[in-house]
Amino acid sequence: MPNRHISSDLKECALHLWNLGWDLKDISFALGISSCSCYCWWEVLEEYGSVVCPHSPLRGCAQTVTRVLLTSIKTLVAKDPDLYLNELCTWLAIWHDISISLSSLCRTLNDTGLSHKVLQKIALEQDEICHAEYSLCTAMTVDGYIAAHVVEGSFNAEQFYNFIAEEVLPQMNPFPAE
Repeated sequence: MPNRHISSDLKECALHLWNLGWDLKDISFALGISSCSCYCWWEVLEEYGSVVCPHSPLRGCAQTVTRVLLTSIKTLVAKDPDLYLNELCTWLAIWHDISISLSSLCRTLNDTGLSHKVLQKIALEQDEICHAEYSLCTAMTVDGYIAAHVVEGSFNAEQFYNFIAEEVLPQMNPFPAE
C-alpha cells in the first residue's frame, strides 16, 4: 500500500477493534491499512498516551557556517585561489573552532552560490598579475591565420566587434567563395 495520511480517528478505531479481539488481518482488510501500522500505533500509544507522535521542537540542523564565515572564506579564497575544500575545513577548525565535513561545506558553498568556479573567478579578479595579462584573438582559415589581435586584460564586446569588422571581414571573400 502506498504511504498516505491516516487520521488519528482511524488509528484509534483500528486499535480499539484490536483490543476487542478482532483479528489483525480483518482489521487491515476492513480499514485498508497495514497490519505493521497497527503495531507502530500501539507502540506510540504506549509511549505517548496518544496514537499521534508529538512534534519535535527541533526544526532542521543549526547553521554551522554563518554569513560572516562565508565572507571570511570568500576573502581567504580571493587571496589563495588554489585552496582545496579539505584545507578550508582545516582552516575553519583551527581559526573558528568549527568542525564541518567536506560534503557539508561543499553543499553550503554551492547553496550560497560560491561554487568552485565562482570562487576562482573572484580570486582571479583580485590578482593584480592577472589584470596585466593579455588576451589574444585570432581568425583562421584552412590556409592559416588571416588576422590576430592582442589586448591587455580580456576582450570586451566592442573590441571583439572591431576586430571582426576591421581586420577579419576585409580579408574574406564574399559568400559563396569562388
